[in-house]
Amino acid sequence: MIISCDHKLADVKQFLINKGYEVYDIEENVPSNVYIYSENKRGLFNLYNSIKATEDGSFIINADGKDYEEIEYEINHKLYSPLF
Repeated sequence: MIISCDHKLADVKQFLINKGYEVYDIEENVPSNVYIYSENKRGLFNLYNSIKATEDGSFIINADGKDYEEIEYEINHKLYSPLF
């Protein structure tokens, strides 16, 4: 599984790397299974312009208000949060 993470979420990225995930910055434009961003720091519209989905599509996670374990749980279970 390839994950791209907003560069402003360096702590989340490092947590996932330490857990054994393959993680890149979104700005590296690596096609990814999962994208993690912060609505407060990037915004969904700006993220949309950066996504390079895989053949199977991509899962998008807003990290705002979530701890590391919640983010990892969403990655592993493909669990969506409500948008509103």
